[in-house]
Amino acid sequence: MPNFDALIAPFQKTVELLKNGQLVPFQKWEVRLQLDQTPRPKMPRLNLSVPGLPAILQLIPGAVPVLDNIGDLLKDIMTLHFQTILGDLAGLVPNTLNFVGQQLGLGLSLIAVIGQLPSQTEEFAATVTKAYQDYFFGDGYAMLDGGKISPPTFGVDLDSANPSLSQIAAGVRKYASHKTADQYIRDLIRITVEASADSLFHLDQRYEALMGRTDDLGKQEQTWFKGFSSLAESMVTSAVEEAAQGVSAFSTNPLIAASLGTFAGTAARKATQDGVLIEFAL
Repeated sequence: MPNFDALIAPFQKTVELLKNGQLVPFQKWEVRLQLDQTPRPKMPRLNLSVPGLPAILQLIPGAVPVLDNIGDLLKDIMTLHFQTILGDLAGLVPNTLNFVGQQLGLGLSLIAVIGQLPSQTEEFAATVTKAYQDYFFGDGYAMLDGGKISPPTFGVDLDSANPSLSQIAAGVRKYASHKTADQYIRDLIRITVEASADSLFHLDQRYEALMGRTDDLGKQEQTWFKGFSSLAESMVTSAVEEAAQGVSAFSTNPLIAASLGTFAGTAARKATQDGVLIEFAL
């Protein structure tokens, strides 16, 4: 039986840091103090560091010895975990368990969340199942702040009047470049973390309350909410992915680096959304 403890360690640490608020790029009450100043600053002071980031980066080198047998590793993840823990996902799409089990980065992401949130497994499974259904069969997965994650689609409107051959060729190239494992895995990992964190922190109700604030302060809070969330995600995604790509086990399988970077970056986004809403008394 392959040992994937070292490979999953940075994923598990990320969820731990998500729960503990260590992926937020500001100290507690720092944002509140800025908003309470007179005059109130239009732009926040930025602390371009995330306290928990070093803990993730330090775990990445430990993944080196575990990729000797990818086939056994994928089988282990699928048979030992998903069939017993996430059985509800089986009805989502044909061969869902097999699909997930073959996507190593997605499998590690799911197991990491389950491992850190064992008391919420049933709720988590239902939430993620609904999110995947929206992505594959609906209009796309709607994120908390209004964005949408949708599968790649053909880039040329063939119903338009007489598209040229060059337009069609360009559209095919664009479609082919986007319809890759990289995009699907990044999308599904983002959806997994987005949906589970929204449930964990009850972000939907709290964000709705934020959007109901229509005075000048409320509008500024809404802007800062999006800004801090994007800042945290960009900082952590780039740092983790760059570090992972420099490790031999990850660099030989770039999807693993992309998976970990996306997972950690999205976790930082959700932790920051929770942290900002706390600052706003929501």
